[in-house]
This record gives sequence, C-alpha cells and structure tokens, in this order.
Amino acid sequence: MYIVIGKSGSGKTTLVDELVTKHGFKKLITDTTRPKRAGEEDGIDYNFVSDEEFQANKENGLYAESVTYNASFGVVSYGSRLAAYQTASDKDVIILNPFGLKMMKDKLEDCFVKTIYLRLEDSLILSRLSVRGDSQAEVERRLKTDYDDFLEIEKYCDLVIDVSPQTTISDLIDIILKG
Repeated sequence: MYIVIGKSGSGKTTLVDELVTKHGFKKLITDTTRPKRAGEEDGIDYNFVSDEEFQANKENGLYAESVTYNASFGVVSYGSRLAAYQTASDKDVIILNPFGLKMMKDKLEDCFVKTIYLRLEDSLILSRLSVRGDSQAEVERRLKTDYDDFLEIEKYCDLVIDVSPQTTISDLIDIILKG
C-alpha cells in the first residue's frame, strides 16, 4: 500500500488519480463530512457522510484513524475505514494527513507500506489554492494548520519528493515507481 501525504494544494489527488487511471492502482476512499467541491463525486473522491453518520461510524469502531478540523466554514472530519487496510495490497493507494499517517504507521508495520510526502514551498501552495477557488480565510487557515501539522513529518516517510512549479505528474510517477 502507498500512503500519500502533502500539504493542501500539493497535488496529492492529482497524483493518486494518475496512479489509478494509468498505472493500475486502486484508491482507498476515505470518509469526510466536508461539503463536496465542484467536480467531486461521492464514492469516487470521498465518501461524503453526515456528521451523525461519521460519529456513529467512529463509535462503532469502523475507522482505523480519524481527525476533525475547524475549517473556516465549519467543523469537518475525515476518517479511513479499518476494513480498507485489512484488505490492502501493494497496488492500493490512500491519501492521509499527518495525524492519520502517525496513527497508522505502527499498525501497518507488518504490511508493505510506502509513505510518500509531496513537499513544496508555501508560495506554490498559495498560488495553487487561490486558483482552486478556496476563500482567503480558508487559504490562511490551511497554511497555518499545515505548518503545524507537517513539522518533522519527514521522519515518518519513506520517500520525500520536493515539488517545484516545473515538476510534472510524470516526474512524480517515475520517482515513486522507481523508488
């Protein structure tokens, strides 16, 4: 299983989509309570669930890891289901945040797991989030939260890829598949 992490706007979703569509990977879908963005589909990008459903799933032990954030537009939760990890293979890929990665790292030490961190400068993140259409308040919140969340994350990762404006998805795929 490949775990992909990166700050907001780092290209995680684009990378995973490319691994799935062109390289035979299967994306493990996580649950979230946040609203859908334009173009996102339930069951494809995330399982979009209500706060009540998320809490019930959590109380029933369905999540291997979960986290809740105070976003600029309200409280949102994310969680990955334990069953997805139990059946994962070396062609599965999931996007996690640093907290999820830290929670899962010890639980998965007997499995094939490769953790990839897409690292990039805040100025590139800022331009990507602005293009994506996030509000200024949400962009500022994400930058601050990401700064705190990603401190020393490299020690939990197998592969750290520095992403620049010139880095293409093909570059990332080549590094991952060769690494």
